Amino acid sequence: MKRLPTHFLPTKLLALLSLAMMAVTVSEAALAQSGTTARKPRPSAAVDRPFCYIEIPGQGIRSLDRECKVETGSVKPIDLSIDRNRDGVPDELLAEMRKFDQTLRSVKSPEEFESAMQKLESRLPYSSQVRQLQAQQRQLQQYLGTVRSETQMQLVYRQLESIQQRIYQDPSYTRVQQAMNKVYSVLNKNR
Repeated sequence: MKRLPTHFLPTKLLALLSLAMMAVTVSEAALAQSGTTARKPRPSAAVDRPFCYIEIPGQGIRSLDRECKVETGSVKPIDLSIDRNRDGVPDELLAEMRKFDQTLRSVKSPEEFESAMQKLESRLPYSSQVRQLQAQQRQLQQYLGTVRSETQMQLVYRQLESIQQRIYQDPSYTRVQQAMNKVYSVLNKNR
C-alpha cells in the first residue's frame, strides 16, 4: 500500500494520527496484563451487547457505539465513486478535505481540532471493523496517560502497532487512503 509522505500532512494531523495509533494498543495492553486475551467475546442471545464495545477486566463491557458513530445514522458517508470531471479524484472527498483544510486554519484549541477531526472521520467510508479499531485506539490513548512503567508502556505501544496494522489491512481503509493520496496531490498543487 502506498502511503502519503508525511510532508503532505499538516503537523496537527500527524500528531493526531500518532495519538490515534497509540490509543488502540493501550486497551489491548491492559487486557494482556490482566492475562485476558484482547478478543471480542461472542454475544449470547440473553446478553444485550452494544455493536461496538471493549471489555476491560474488572470493569466489564464499555460501549463504544458513540465513538464508532453507531448512533449517528444521520451522518452520510463520503461517496468515493463520484468523479464528475473524471480526473480520478473523488469529488465529495475533495470538497470535504477543502472544508477541513479551511477549518484547520481557524482552529484555536485542541478541542476544536479534535471536533474537526471527528467530523471528518465520521464521514469517511470506513468499515465497521475500522471504526471499532479506531474507537479502541482512542480508549487506549486515554489509558496511556495513566501508564507509569516502561515495560507496560512498551506493551501498550506494541499493541497499538498491532491494531494499526489491522486497520492498514482493511480494504475500506486502503480505499480511503488511496483516495486521500489523490486529494492531497490536488490540494498541494493549488497551494
